[in-house]
Amino acid sequence: MQTIIIKKNSSRCIYATNIYEKTHYVIEPGADVTFLYSSDNAHTHEHEITFTLHENAQLKYHALITESVNKKLNIILEGAKAHAQVTGLYVLDEQQKTSITTTQQHHVNNATSALIINGALAGDARFFYDGNIFVGLDGKDSCALQENKTLLMSNNARAQSIPGLEVLTNDVQCQHGSAVSQVNDEHLYYLQSRGLTEIQARLVLLQSFFDTIIHSFSDNVFQEMVKKAIKDKVNVW
Repeated sequence: MQTIIIKKNSSRCIYATNIYEKTHYVIEPGADVTFLYSSDNAHTHEHEITFTLHENAQLKYHALITESVNKKLNIILEGAKAHAQVTGLYVLDEQQKTSITTTQQHHVNNATSALIINGALAGDARFFYDGNIFVGLDGKDSCALQENKTLLMSNNARAQSIPGLEVLTNDVQCQHGSAVSQVNDEHLYYLQSRGLTEIQARLVLLQSFFDTIIHSFSDNVFQEMVKKAIKDKVNVW
């Protein structure tokens, strides 16, 4: 495993290009990290990334997945007032298969984490998500959110989502949820009745579905890359 230390009170923006099979980022007290991941630029599509956050450390993790990936993400909160924000989206088609496993581990009091990973599947694509929030005995006043939603754009696409929650103490705020739904044909028909082609209608629906996540990305260049990736996918459906 490769270990990378983000120095105390520093600020870094990391574009993940060379992803090793296992990487551990240690974010020291007061450090602020933005981590941008795209499956198009990754060196390997099977990997595990761990972030350990110490006191007052901040992490923004943004992900775009458009290829088959087997990914594990661990968020470990070891310091009070540490905060991790994970936002990502996946757009898959044909026979692509992606599996994502996440853990949010709260080992101290007064730390927060929020994870939202949503996606759309077309063709014969397959997606599996397994997420777990863990709050230890010393994790009072923790606040944790976990969300995974998938929109099926074809009859053959399949998704499975398993959210998990394990809390060993009181005075915490934790919520998790998942949903898998089929695209609404009535919405597509309505948009097409207003003059849009089927492809344009699908793109409008996806842009609306992903709007909150896209605007949460703090890097404007990454935002535009995500918008282009969605459009490129829809154009071949």
